[in-house]
Amino acid sequence: MSKTIFIMTGFTMNRNATAPLYTPLKRGLKQMGYRVVPVPIMWNYKTISNYVDTFVPIYERKKGEHNTILGHSLAAMAAFVAAPMVKPDRLILASLSSYFKEDLPNYHRPFGKWKHENKRRLADYQTLSANDLAQQVNKLRIPTTLVYGAYEKKMYPELVARVKKTGKSIRRATVHELPNAEHPMATSAYTTGLLNVIKRLN
Repeated sequence: MSKTIFIMTGFTMNRNATAPLYTPLKRGLKQMGYRVVPVPIMWNYKTISNYVDTFVPIYERKKGEHNTILGHSLAAMAAFVAAPMVKPDRLILASLSSYFKEDLPNYHRPFGKWKHENKRRLADYQTLSANDLAQQVNKLRIPTTLVYGAYEKKMYPELVARVKKTGKSIRRATVHELPNAEHPMATSAYTTGLLNVIKRLN
């Protein structure tokens, strides 16, 4: 059975999973037998919902026999939102961002001071429920794996808390800490740790 994996990268202006810095990750996945589909969506001017609306037709066009969606950071949120719509065979949420409506009251910094935020994105976050999405994933029995970088515990405690909460909310989900990894998925430690986790899934 052929395996396809869609790679969705986190918030970075003017760059997506087709960029050369993700070559080691794509090469490692190809060596495991995956047909790799780097999702060519730019985050410029997009909310999570906009991203999902653009991603779903790409998924439907490019899906294969066995399909995995790998999303990182904000794109992990998008992957989580898209999963009940497209029903992948596996979902991998890497450093799932903690901007769901359940998370927003826990922030101590006003969103207006975060350069990558604006009122449109914040309004969209307030419509996205991690709890509701977990229930939908459970109903569809989508195997789910969550990972986060070891250094994110100090750098982004809200993110790690969201990863762990989601791991508990999804039945039979597994949560893995990636040794020596920070937040960016394209770094050596993150890529190596992520590939090791995916290798054990096969």
